[in-house]
Amino acid sequence: MLRILLIGEYSGVHTDIATALRKKGHYVVTAHSGDGFKNYKRDIDLDIKGKTKVIRLYRGYLRYFRFYRRIKKERFDIIQFINPGLFPPYINNFLFSLIFNIKAKFVLLACGGDTLVWKHFKERLYRYFPYDGVPEEQFRKEQLFYESPSLIKLSNRVYKRVDTIVALLVEYYIAHREHSHKMHFIPLSIDCDCISEKADNKVEGKIVIYHPISKGREGEKGSDIILEVLKRIEEEYANTVEIIFSRSIPFDEYKKMLKKANIVLDQTYSYSPSMNALYSMSIGKVVLGGAEKEYLEQLNIASTPMINIIPDAEDIYDKLVRLIRNPEQIEKIGKDSFDFVRQYHSVDSNVNKFQQIWNGLMNNTQ
Repeated sequence: MLRILLIGEYSGVHTDIATALRKKGHYVVTAHSGDGFKNYKRDIDLDIKGKTKVIRLYRGYLRYFRFYRRIKKERFDIIQFINPGLFPPYINNFLFSLIFNIKAKFVLLACGGDTLVWKHFKERLYRYFPYDGVPEEQFRKEQLFYESPSLIKLSNRVYKRVDTIVALLVEYYIAHREHSHKMHFIPLSIDCDCISEKADNKVEGKIVIYHPISKGREGEKGSDIILEVLKRIEEEYANTVEIIFSRSIPFDEYKKMLKKANIVLDQTYSYSPSMNALYSMSIGKVVLGGAEKEYLEQLNIASTPMINIIPDAEDIYDKLVRLIRNPEQIEKIGKDSFDFVRQYHSVDSNVNKFQQIWNGLMNNTQ
């Protein structure tokens, strides 16, 4: 049995990993702030609230000091971080310094934002990336954050200090290849056991197309392009199609919306399936999102039932029209999607890969 601390959250990644590890008898503690409006459950709450900056600073220092005291006492074998920009800037560097003094093996997940991905994007080594779609004001904020000398310095220190780096999306694997001697790739995984829905995606009446909008991240997801396409689809296929949307709703409400859909439009700037895409596929939905050739090559497969789209309105329109005109394909693609996620993205199988990495680190302790 390993004692594992999972710090940070990214669309339920650590939540699902923790569930699978506990089934296998490991002792697992999750610590994060809930990942925004999604508000995932955690063992240690790192969410800092307060009406003023002074109050938030005071509560932040107090909470993180207590957090450090607890994890130091618990003697974890493995401490795994979501990314180097994990904690608030005022305490990020200091807290990493304290944590790195704990006797444990350290693992960094390459997911969410990080300085190497930003560098890769700025050098135009991706054909496209979410930052291409953000408004100028947001772009400048991202630039200030990822090009901050203090974050770059801390990130380089974290990359050197951790024992291994695990990329969860192919975009991040590409960006971190300079650390190839300690790199691994494990695809994003979801807990399929907690999903009761069956792959039943029959079209009854109109074809329902769903696009979940993330408030504040519309540009990153390509929602502006998607909405342009859906407006055109609605005008041309009003008798055939029903379009539904949501905007940053809790996960339980999101699941209710998803049940109504036959087709889900996820995002346009991704090379790899997101957690939303995987969840949709896991209940038999037809998903349009990220499934580029680099993703297929990394999984060593020739194809996927997920329909790859790029940030181009005509590309998305053509692929949607093909489905609308051939509704009999929707049920089959849905069933293939259901099976595909369980074969390649089930947390129960992929958590074994984490265990192999962690066990290898523990065996090199002496």
